[in-house]
Amino acid sequence: KFTKPKILPNEVQDAFEGLGYEIIHFAVEDETSDSFTYNVTFKVPKQLTIEEFFIETEKEEFQKTEKLASEPQPVEEEKATLPEEFSFLASLVESQNFAKKLQEQTQSKVSPLVENQEEKVFDLSDLEQLLSPASGKVAAEQETRGIPETLSFQTEVSQESEPELNVVWEGSQFVYHSLALINREHCSNLIDTGLVEVTIVPYETEQFMPQGNPKYEKLAKYDIRFKEEPSEKVKKLPYLWIRHQWPPKSEPPRGAKWVIMQPWEFSTLPRRFVEFFQYADELWVPSNYTRQAFLNSGLPFNKVQVVPNGINPTLFQPNGKKYPLPTNKKLKFLFVGGTTYRKGFDILLESFVSAFTSRDDVVLVVKDMGTESVYRGQTSEQLIEKIRNTPETPEIIYYKNYFTEEEMASLYRACDVFVSPYRGEGFSLPTLEAMACGLPVIVTEGGATEDFVLDEFAWKIPSYKISIGNFIDNDPLVSEAFLLEPDGDYLTNLLKSIYQNPADITVRGILASSYARKYWTWKRSTLKLLSRIDYLYGKDLSKRAKDKLVDIVDAQIKLGEAERFFDNGELDKALEIYIEMSNQIDSFSVKYQIFYFLRLAIIHILKSEFSEAAQLLGPVERLEPNNIDLLYLRSKMLYLQGNLVEALEKYTDLVSQWNARRFESVLGNSLDVILVDMANIMFDMGDIENSLQLFTEALKLNDRNVSAYLGSAKCFIKVKDYEEARRMLDWVLKLEPENQEANQMMEEIGTAKAL
Repeated sequence: KFTKPKILPNEVQDAFEGLGYEIIHFAVEDETSDSFTYNVTFKVPKQLTIEEFFIETEKEEFQKTEKLASEPQPVEEEKATLPEEFSFLASLVESQNFAKKLQEQTQSKVSPLVENQEEKVFDLSDLEQLLSPASGKVAAEQETRGIPETLSFQTEVSQESEPELNVVWEGSQFVYHSLALINREHCSNLIDTGLVEVTIVPYETEQFMPQGNPKYEKLAKYDIRFKEEPSEKVKKLPYLWIRHQWPPKSEPPRGAKWVIMQPWEFSTLPRRFVEFFQYADELWVPSNYTRQAFLNSGLPFNKVQVVPNGINPTLFQPNGKKYPLPTNKKLKFLFVGGTTYRKGFDILLESFVSAFTSRDDVVLVVKDMGTESVYRGQTSEQLIEKIRNTPETPEIIYYKNYFTEEEMASLYRACDVFVSPYRGEGFSLPTLEAMACGLPVIVTEGGATEDFVLDEFAWKIPSYKISIGNFIDNDPLVSEAFLLEPDGDYLTNLLKSIYQNPADITVRGILASSYARKYWTWKRSTLKLLSRIDYLYGKDLSKRAKDKLVDIVDAQIKLGEAERFFDNGELDKALEIYIEMSNQIDSFSVKYQIFYFLRLAIIHILKSEFSEAAQLLGPVERLEPNNIDLLYLRSKMLYLQGNLVEALEKYTDLVSQWNARRFESVLGNSLDVILVDMANIMFDMGDIENSLQLFTEALKLNDRNVSAYLGSAKCFIKVKDYEEARRMLDWVLKLEPENQEANQMMEEIGTAKAL
C-alpha cells in the first residue's frame, strides 16, 4: 500500500506489469487533488528465494521505475534495502515459510490435459488441418468465394530481429465487427515488432478484401492460406495459440500453450464455457468487469488477465473531417452500438423523448450496429421510426449502414456528447473512440467503462443490479447472472442539465481525448499482451517492443495535459506547455485554435498580465470576430482593471446573448458564473440590493456555486444580517469544508456579533 502524487492508476499498473509482475489485486483506496493511495497485491514470476527476489528487484527493476519507487539505498552484501513504498515487505524477508510459499506460488500449474499435450511436437500441418473441409467456416466457404491460393502484395514487413516465438492467432480479420478489429490491431502490432512469428488462422468468410490498404495487405501475408513457409529454425520455436472469436471454440491446440481471448457482458459465464476455459493456459479479457465475471464463475484468479482494448490515436482524434449530418440543431448527442436492451438504448430513448421536444435545439444521432447479423431482430429501428413520425418529438437521426473506421471518426467529431447507458458491456470500445475524438461521455456507473472513464471528463449514471436468471438463450449459467440498471430519471435530468449548461463540453472533451490517446492505444494494449507472453515463457518481449511500438504525442495530447495543470491551479506549468506547443497549433481545427488563445489569455489575466492577455485575444478576433468567449474575457479584464461601469455594460450585453449562443462557448463558463461576476461589480459599486439579487439568481441556476454563496454572505454581512450570512457560509463549508474565505468570514461574524 503506497501513496504517489499525480500518477494515474493505469500508469501504476503498467509499471508493475512492465516489470513482469502479475497483479492479483489492484485498488485505489483514496484520491486527493494531488495524489492517489494504492493497495496492490502482486505475484513475482521468478522462482527465487525471497531474499534473492528483493536483491535482484532492487538492482534491476525498481531503479528503472521512478514513478513507482524512490531511489533505493546502496545494497549491502548480505541484505537488501527495499524502496520506501515496499518497506512493509521487509519483515517477510526473514520468514522461511513465506519464501517457501512464494516459490510454490510461482510454480506453473498445468492441467493434466495441457500437460499431456505439451509432450507433442507442434507442426505446421496442424494449421493446415484447419483448412480442411471438416475444420471450420473458412475452409467450408473458401471454395464458394473463389479466394486464390496465393496472393501477391507490395507491402514489405521489416524483420530487424529474429523471432523468438511462434504466435498463431485464430480469429476473423477482414470482417465488420469489433472482434475482427481487435484481431487486426494486435496482429499488425505483433508483426511490426519482429519478435514473434505470426500466423493468422481466419474464422469467418471475409466481408472485405485487403487490397489497397497497406496494413491489411501486411496482415494478409501472414494468413495461413497465403503465408510463405518459415525457416526450419522458426518452425522449431515454441508455439502460442491465441483464439479470439465468437462463439469460443473448445478444442485445445496440440503442442502449444493456449490463450482464450474472450469478452463477456454478464456477471457469470455459461457452464459449457467454464468446462473448457479451465484448460487454457490463460484467459484474456478486455476489462476488470469481465474479469470479475470469470472469477465469479470459479475460474482461477491468476489465470484470468486483463488485456484492454485501445484506439488508433492517428485516426481517432478531435481534428479532421466531420460527417455531414442533415440537421441544424446545435447540441448533438450520439449513441453508437446495437440499439438493444443490453446496450440500454430503450433507457436513452425514453430519457431523450422525456427531456426534449422538437422545439429544443438538440438532436440524438444513432449509429446502429449488427442489424443484419448479431443483433438481427433485437434492434429498435421500428420504434425509432415511430417516434420520428410522431409530432412534437425531438429530432433523431438514424444510421444502420456500415461505416468505415474513417467515417466513424468523422461521425464522432460531428457530435458533441457520447451517451451509453448500457446494462452490460465487456469494454465499450465506442466510448473510448468517442473520447479520443474529443467527446465527453455519459456512461453507466459501475460497469466495464470504470477502467478508462474518469470523472473529470464524464458523467456517470447511477445504477443498481438486476437479475436475468440462470439462463441466457436457454444456455445454463454457472449461477444467477446480473446486469446493471441505469437510473433513467437521472439520465433525463442530466440531458436537460447539459442542454442548459453546455459550455464545459469542450473542456471535458479535451481532457477525454488527451487521456484516451495517450494511455489507451492499441500499441499500449499490445505491450500488455506481450507482458503476458513474457510471463508464460519467461521472456522480455514487452520491454524490447517498447521502442518499436511507439505512440504519437501530438499537440492535442499536450493541450489536455496543459488543461489538467490549469485545473489544478498550476498556471506556470500550464503556460510552459502552451509555449512549447505554440509552433504546432496549425494542426488544430479553428475550434481548438480559439481555445488555445483564450486559455492562454486567461492564464495571463489570472497573473494580472493584462497587456499580454489583450494581445492573445487578437488572433481570436481574427478567427471569429463575434466570439462569445471573447466578449466574456474583455468584460472580465475591464472589471479586474477597475473599469466597473464599462465592464457592467459588456456583461449586460453578454447576458442578453447567452441563451441563444451558449453552445458556442468553449471555456466552460455558464450563466451562473457570469451573474456572479456582475453581482461582484454591483457590490463594488455599493449596490448591495441588486448584487444580492444577482447572487440569488446564480444560485437558482446552480445551487453548488460556492462563489455565489460567498457573495451572498458578503451582502448579508454588509447589511448586518449575520444569521443569513452564517446560513450562506454553512452551505459553502458543506461543499468545501476547508474553504479559507468562508472560515475567515465566520470568525468576522463572531467578532461583529460580540461587539
